[in-house]
Parts: sequence; C-alpha cells; structure tokens
Amino acid sequence: MTFEPLYPAYSFRDLHRSHGAALSEINRACPMVADFTFYFDRGDDFFAWPAVCFDAGYRYIGMFCDEELVGYGMIGLHNGNLGAEIGPFLYLGDWRILPGHRGHSLGLQGAEALAAGLPEEVNLGYCLVKHGNAPVEWILRTEEAEHWRVERMCGFTAVNLLFLFKPAAPRHHEVRLATPADAAAMADTMARAWDGMLFAPPPPEVHEVERDIEQLDRAGEGGYYLALRDGRLAGMLRVWDATAVKRTTILAYSRRANVLRAAYAGARLLFAGHLPVLPARGGSFRSLTLHRAAVPDRDPAVLRDLLFQVLRDYHGRGYHLAHLGFTEDDPLWPAVRWLPAQRFESEIHLITRRGEELRDMEPWIDIARI
Repeated sequence: MTFEPLYPAYSFRDLHRSHGAALSEINRACPMVADFTFYFDRGDDFFAWPAVCFDAGYRYIGMFCDEELVGYGMIGLHNGNLGAEIGPFLYLGDWRILPGHRGHSLGLQGAEALAAGLPEEVNLGYCLVKHGNAPVEWILRTEEAEHWRVERMCGFTAVNLLFLFKPAAPRHHEVRLATPADAAAMADTMARAWDGMLFAPPPPEVHEVERDIEQLDRAGEGGYYLALRDGRLAGMLRVWDATAVKRTTILAYSRRANVLRAAYAGARLLFAGHLPVLPARGGSFRSLTLHRAAVPDRDPAVLRDLLFQVLRDYHGRGYHLAHLGFTEDDPLWPAVRWLPAQRFESEIHLITRRGEELRDMEPWIDIARI
C-alpha cells in the first residue's frame, strides 16, 4: 500500500540508527509540561528503549520538510491476548513534531504511513493521549483514518511515588525478592492474574521467568518482589531501573513545583540528608519503573505491601521517584491511596482496523512501554 502526503513539502520515510542524534534533538525540543517541564532522555542510543520494550519489533517514521527532519512517530508491536487468540497488536506512541510544523495533519498522516506497512494480521492496538494535549484530542474528535477506527477505551493515570520517607513494614504479607526457584509459582500467578485481559502477555514459560529474574539481577536493574500469605504466593511486582535506556530530564519547574521543591528540601533536612537532592534544570530524576503487577484476587492490600517493601528497600539509595500506572477501573487503585505522589492523567484509545469487532475487555497496559 502506498501513501501520498497531503502537503507536497512534506514526505515520510523510515528512520534508523543513523538518525538517532536528530531524533534526540527533536525529543528535547518537544518537552512535556505538567508540574515540571521534562523530556525522556534516551542517552547515546535512541533506539535502545524500543528494542527492550517491544518484543515483536518496532518501526519509526520520520516527517521531513524538504530534507529537514521535523518530526517522528513509532508503532511498536507485541504479542498478547486479543480475545479469541494470542496474536500481534500495536502500540502507537512516541510522537514528536517541532512546533513550527504543527497544524499540517502530520501526526495523522504519519500514523497512516506507518499503518500502511503493518502486517495484515495486525488488526488491533491502542494509543495514549495525555489530558490537555489539545491538538491530538482535536484530531481524534474530528478526523478519521481511511482504514482504522479510533475511540476512547478508558482513563489511565501514571502515578509517580515520591521517596519522601521510609514507610512502615508490610502489614499483611511477607514480602521478599524472587529467586529462580520461584519461577514456576510466578508463571502460574501471572497467568491467573492476567487471564481474560486484552493485550496481556501470553502465559509465560517457567524458563522465561527464570531468565528475566537472572537478567535483572545480573544487570543490577531491579528484581521481582513477591508477597506471600501463609507461605503461598499472593501477588508480585516487577521493579526495573530503566536509566540505561530512558530517563526523565528536567528543563523547568513550575511555580507549584517550586513550592514542592521547597517542601522537599525541608523534608531532606528533617531526614538528615537521606533524600537525594532534586535535579536542577538539565538534570535527571533517578527513578524506578514498577510494572507487571500480578495479583490474582485483585486485592489492593497485596500491592500496597509490595509497594511498601520496595519503597523501604530503595529509600536512601538516591532514587527520587517510582512510576506505576492504573486504568480508571483498576481495583488495585486503592494501593496508592495516601502515599505521596504526583500524577499524570491520560486516556487510552482503542485502535481497530475497520471491519474488525471491538473488544469489550479490561485492558492490560504496561507503563514501561509508554
């Protein structure tokens, strides 16, 4: 399938590692704005993050004005639960367009150009839109792609837990780090917890879980935390330090954020310097990604005890934030109630190829891929 741009000055081409430096410059020039203005710094290898996060491959497309790269977008592919079968689905994300080139439908055209090269078996996926992203919200309300349908699925909140204090020990469960000997019980727990969820990974093999435990430990990037009740596995959580492939770099603080910085500085004095200094402009937060939570009975007390132990273990080790995410109807939401945190509100939109049935299923969304 071919694709013809609406505006002759623009063209769309596949991007590769040779474009990494230019992509990083566009990323920095298109920051996200909330309590602070930031962008995701990929370090020396822009493509290291998608290579880690998308198990069925990814593709980036560049938006060129004459020969100048002025924007980019990505489709990442995964294998997961599609309702009737396990198969590939898409995540449409990581889009940036330089301010001077917005308003020409480049995002919609870029998405269509990417979709034109998708394998025929990819019929379903999703994208995430941050609240307040007026241009994208307008496109979704007013524009329609020729071969695809997009409609709101649910709200999604990214929660950034703050390492302000060392919490109490877990109250209802024994919590410890996993070892390869736990892999069989962990694989069973994941399969039961994610059963029937749209986009959830296929039931993991025991050797895959063993390999992941060993890789996290060998690289020093985190581990799996297990919550045990009466000696039986009640739930689990993967902890990943993604600094090697992606970090949050600060460009500016808002007035409200500066008030929070002052409160944080006071707390740091109170706790005798156990809190790390917040990054100045140009610096990066040190953070953890908390994801792949698996709690078969969906009891938020299980996740809360897991979070308490993670925050206890990493308190005083130089970390500022721990990221995790919830869809709007997730019964695990109460686990973060009353914990000091900053929140980013977004919406998940379901993408289906025209003619495909919509899936009325609870989605499984991994914050590590967003």
